[in-house]
Amino acid sequence: MNIPANVLKEWEQYGISFTVPDDDILELRHNGKVVARFFQASVSVEEIHKEVQKIIEGKPPRDRRFPPPRGAV
Repeated sequence: MNIPANVLKEWEQYGISFTVPDDDILELRHNGKVVARFFQASVSVEEIHKEVQKIIEGKPPRDRRFPPPRGAV
């Protein structure tokens, strides 16, 4: 994942950060709270940017958590 350092620094001003709780997952955090989770292998910089932009604009981020189990409503 190649997000330029200047972009990450700008996002930090909005309380946005990232954590990597394990090898497969990237968590998007806003003011320390997890607001989205992505599979590192399949997420694009563009997808992350869209979610960050929603936070900056005050919109709720799209729930990118793991898909619900089969049979779940």
